[in-house]
Amino acid sequence: MEQQEDALHYGRISNKKQNDGFSLDAQERLGQDYADRRNLRIVKTWRVIESAWNKKKDRVAFNQVIEFAIAHPKIKHIIFDITDRMTRNDIDKIKINDLIHNHGKIIHFACCRYTCYTPPHTLWHQDFGNIGASCIFPRRE
Repeated sequence: MEQQEDALHYGRISNKKQNDGFSLDAQERLGQDYADRRNLRIVKTWRVIESAWNKKKDRVAFNQVIEFAIAHPKIKHIIFDITDRMTRNDIDKIKINDLIHNHGKIIHFACCRYTCYTPPHTLWHQDFGNIGASCIFPRRE
């Protein structure tokens, strides 16, 4: 059997009311199922209540994921539920873009089964405004 690769999982809701319909538990189950199907081992999970739009407050947990991913170069995979659970603002899109292109991270979206990565020897071009809608170099199952 192929050796598992390590991954991070980030589950986010914007407020406590959202936990009824789009719960952190559901995101975690979907992320774990996604990881299992791809032979990934989730080594750290964030369960977060914070807005992706909040311009007045820094996204503490989101930034922890970014810093942790950079500090652990052997962990190549980060799993989000869907793009809007990752981010909705341009500053955070740039941070994700940096993870992909400067740190070799692979971003997964469990709900839509998209993977974002930079293929070797590929000229990169991305409209930051569309990162949430179209994904970077999508590879669908």
